[in-house]
Amino acid sequence: MAHSTTRLSQRRKNESFVISGRLAAFIGILMVTCIACKKISPQMLPSETNTVAKSGHGNCVTIGKKLETSGVFDFPIDPALPNSAEAVVFLGSLANGEFNLDELRDSIKRTFAGTCNLTTYVVNLKYFITATIYDLHGNLIFLVQDNKWQIFKNSIRKYNYDDNGFEVFDKDGRIAMSIDFRTFRIAPALYVKGIIPCTSSSLTYYSPEDFFLNVAYGTRELNRAFDNLYNSYPIQPLFRYTGNDWQHARL
Repeated sequence: MAHSTTRLSQRRKNESFVISGRLAAFIGILMVTCIACKKISPQMLPSETNTVAKSGHGNCVTIGKKLETSGVFDFPIDPALPNSAEAVVFLGSLANGEFNLDELRDSIKRTFAGTCNLTTYVVNLKYFITATIYDLHGNLIFLVQDNKWQIFKNSIRKYNYDDNGFEVFDKDGRIAMSIDFRTFRIAPALYVKGIIPCTSSSLTYYSPEDFFLNVAYGTRELNRAFDNLYNSYPIQPLFRYTGNDWQHARL
């Protein structure tokens, strides 16, 4: 069967989409002219990223146990699901592509529509993600390559994860990346939200609302305007960070 992104696009055309006056004002300040940002990172990757996830978190984490700084995501699709079930990746709250399972019962890699510094795909009935996440000051905070991930603790405020999700906060208190693996309809889907810098002056914000924005940043004024946007439409945390045994514990 053919890739079903076209079906998804036609479905979305029938949905209403209203932007608030406040958001429209932010767009006027922040929107950059180019639609697709260049795949240029704010800085070169440090050499230690070549050893990403050689050890660290595997599956079956226990609440309250130590957080590792690297590991491997495992996001499988049950082969017992019917062929009509759909594998879907959501960027923000918008579905970014879908495949029926009868399209996936082989070893061919099928990629969902990607963006700068972020790619998702399915192969052998597993979801995979590759992403390079910087903060708004150009510091590398999170790297994931084909599900092998690493945190750079000196550049973040906090992070948490379990077997089905992950999130990391930048030092300014924003959730820079959120990954949640949960059921959509009858099949598991991958939900990704985050702030994805594309260059040293433009980023893509995949928000919890039904929109995403390519915006400018890098000056005090632009960063303040983005803060106002983020604070109006913040990414909600998946995990708790207080109390006993908060490690790996969902809200």
